[in-house]
Amino acid sequence: MPKSATEEAGGKSSVPAEERRAIAKAKTKYSYPWWASDNPLEVFWGQLKEETLIVPIAKFLEVAKQAMGRQVFKQEFADRQALMDELVERISAATISEVLAKIPTQRQAAREIPVLATGALSIRE
Repeated sequence: MPKSATEEAGGKSSVPAEERRAIAKAKTKYSYPWWASDNPLEVFWGQLKEETLIVPIAKFLEVAKQAMGRQVFKQEFADRQALMDELVERISAATISEVLAKIPTQRQAAREIPVLATGALSIRE
């Protein structure tokens, strides 16, 4: 089994402490750990919606390729909205709905708390 970057560094993380803290803080926004998912679509969508880079760039590029069905170049990440728009065109509405249900945006999550209390449920923005 390949060693993690932490194991290769003798048990010490190769990620600077400040970056680790930023990643940890970003992860607290989510109840579902999309960054650890085996589903490339979930990882790609979650990282597109998150400003803090939680997954390593190499993984982001790989899951982007798998989710989009084409090579995605690093410079394309500068326009994440264009990638989201393209992804929505490439996959079914049902699949997007499933992903949105697992990885709501902060606005959606904030709106759903009062909605869930009334018994109604909506995941669309």
